[in-house]
Amino acid sequence: MADPAPTVLTGVYAVVRDLLQRSYGLFPDELVPVMSELVEQHTGATHLELLLVDLDQRELRGLGRAGHEGSSYPILESAPGLAFRDEVPVAQPIDGRRQLWLPVLDSAERLGVLGLVDDSSASIDDWLVLSSLVGELVMAKQDYGDHIAIARRREPVTLAAEMRWAMLPPLMFSSPRVCVAGILQPSHLVAGDAFDYAVGDNTALVGIFDAVGHDLQASRVANLVVGGFRSGRRRGLTVVETLTMIDDTVTVELGQNRFATAQVVELDLSAGVARIHTAGHPPPVHLRMSGPPEIVEVQPGRPLGLGPSEYVETTVQLEPGDALLLHSDGIYEARSPDGEDYGWDRMIDLAQALFAVETRPPEVLRQVIHDAIDFQGDDIRDDATLAMVRWQPSIVGIPSAPRAENAIFLD
Repeated sequence: MADPAPTVLTGVYAVVRDLLQRSYGLFPDELVPVMSELVEQHTGATHLELLLVDLDQRELRGLGRAGHEGSSYPILESAPGLAFRDEVPVAQPIDGRRQLWLPVLDSAERLGVLGLVDDSSASIDDWLVLSSLVGELVMAKQDYGDHIAIARRREPVTLAAEMRWAMLPPLMFSSPRVCVAGILQPSHLVAGDAFDYAVGDNTALVGIFDAVGHDLQASRVANLVVGGFRSGRRRGLTVVETLTMIDDTVTVELGQNRFATAQVVELDLSAGVARIHTAGHPPPVHLRMSGPPEIVEVQPGRPLGLGPSEYVETTVQLEPGDALLLHSDGIYEARSPDGEDYGWDRMIDLAQALFAVETRPPEVLRQVIHDAIDFQGDDIRDDATLAMVRWQPSIVGIPSAPRAENAIFLD
């Protein structure tokens, strides 16, 4: 029996079909040229740009052809930056046509923005189908070469930082039930700070870690701790069993001159109950939908690598829309060139102010950590890390994916 005639697709959906078909064996630096060709062929749209966020999350950098730099746009005060910050489509008129800036996400991680100019014959929702596919292709292709990684760097990355980035999970996961986000700075120097997470059917498990030191050895310790965190949960160990195993491993492998602080949050996605275990790490901050923020009183326990400890559980009941902000000491211990401490109050006040106006979790983290980094001038003394886990973000109307109905139209 002969195969039925193939479905004829036109416009954006023809681009999606052909891009998927050509994705097999596609080199990382061929993604943009091939996509540009298909977009022009099937839709007549022009000026296609794929802008990826740099590791410092300060600008969007064009993914050009190999050996050619693309355009760059600041995340603040630019139309593509607005699309990135708010995770919404942005449209503006240009010479009788329409300039579109479309968020590019992979499982809700903010990767960048897709730009193009069209005649408005295709709907924004159709174009969002393409930008969604592009996010998946960027993630799929980036490990096959260095083209994408290099495009996202504004300056050389140290070996310690290279190891750190290689062990990081995606910097964001978003769904109606939970949002998890994290950020590390300075991107080219980070060594001992790390975070990791896993989301499941009814649980989000989030860990933040800070290995002593700022060198290659600190990055080795952090790798060992993150690897232990993943191994423990994948073997079905409890959080306490996992922390105990990591403590034993660090002590045996690296000796007691090396250690790391840790904090693990286990969030029940049905009830909003967060169970927190801490190993010498600063306490988290409870950001509330109603009421002021609160520093959570935890039993600190010993850092991992300093011998057996009792990791006492602290329980926090979150209300829908609430979040826990986890952080390393590189935030509040930041110091200005004049010797002024950044401090807890400034960190918490800024985070709560952004949270109160329903700023998306990754954007809260981006703005807070940049405030702390900029506060120090050129004298950055420590890694700085933030992570956030927010329960039921949909309760305040935060969508988990870009939608045409939320598009911003500029003059």
